[in-house]
Amino acid sequence: MDKKLLYISTVPVGVVINIIGGEIASFLKIPLYLDSIGTILNGCLLGPIGGALTGLISNLVLGLISDPTYIPFALVNIVIGLISGYIAYNYGYSLKNAVILGIVLGIVCPIIGTPIAVYLFGGLTGGGVDFITALLIKSGSDILSAAFLARLPTNLVDKVLSAIIVYYIIKTLPPHIINTLKSGNIESK
Repeated sequence: MDKKLLYISTVPVGVVINIIGGEIASFLKIPLYLDSIGTILNGCLLGPIGGALTGLISNLVLGLISDPTYIPFALVNIVIGLISGYIAYNYGYSLKNAVILGIVLGIVCPIIGTPIAVYLFGGLTGGGVDFITALLIKSGSDILSAAFLARLPTNLVDKVLSAIIVYYIIKTLPPHIINTLKSGNIESK
């Protein structure tokens, strides 16, 4: 299968998964994001560039159809795709590696996302994590610390959960699809 056709057929699926997850989290106002499952999936299946492209398009679409605050956070979703693709292609995508990926993303994402949230939006972006940020500010934390500390545990839970969901999605894919996606490292190791 042509690589361009592969991206054209797979990236939109990841974008839709991200949009559905992000909209569910936003609607329920839960302190999770759920908007990177498709990015992680495509990073694992297509590699770092496919994952990064999925993340970028997802945040742009979510920013246009739902909430403009998604757009600046495209950088976070791009990095998710890059890291997911790198880990899957270099180490395989076992359950253990999914958990490791989730932990890595759970730490890296708030490091990137917190300054965006603080400097562009005063630390509050309208998501479920704002409640925790506000509580930390009320208890005496400065805005940067409060925004980071609120995002760290929610990102750890969100990204580990998302990476495990992706593991089980990949595990259910038929081998010929995995082979078509040219991801020889995606197997149970």
